[in-house]
Amino acid sequence: MLVLGEANFSFAWGLARLIGVGTQAGVTGANIVTSTLVSQEECTRLSPDARSYLDQLARCGADIWFGVDATKLHLPESLVSDRDYDRILFPFPDTGVDPLSDAEWFLESNRILLIQFFSCVHRVLRVGGEVHVSLRTGKLHDDLLDPKFVSGLNPKLTFEAVYDFVPGLFAGYVFQQPGRQRPVSIDGCSRTFVFRRLA
Repeated sequence: MLVLGEANFSFAWGLARLIGVGTQAGVTGANIVTSTLVSQEECTRLSPDARSYLDQLARCGADIWFGVDATKLHLPESLVSDRDYDRILFPFPDTGVDPLSDAEWFLESNRILLIQFFSCVHRVLRVGGEVHVSLRTGKLHDDLLDPKFVSGLNPKLTFEAVYDFVPGLFAGYVFQQPGRQRPVSIDGCSRTFVFRRLA
């Protein structure tokens, strides 16, 4: 499976621990490809705690990629375009615009991000595979994603379900907004939208 848009790589680490429940090691990254938009240097500068998560992910067998643009997954230069994934997870996509200082641009920039992502994601998703996009809830955030719009935008994707995102399932996950080092609580105020690729 492919994870996009990591900030500090704690989500992928929590996912590796979740998948590894019941195994001898208690963690496995063998089927995880995790990525971030920025370079490794920029990642560890913005999120100093990323070093620890990156080390642990590498030890448990996860593939780690830097410089992966979620809006250009299908292009040959994309590091993740060489395979079809059965599941693609995009936890809390965010352009980094502060909604408190510019609510209008926050909405517009993040809508553009999601439109571009959903327009190309089927190119690296196998038939029957799923896309999971998690978003915060509340003012502004509730207006970011309309499942009907996504299916109209990309007929190869059909809306399957929406469920509450439970951060506690991903042990060690610390939600971090782009460019901000202070963690933000998302417990009880976020949800995940699931889409499936049609033939």
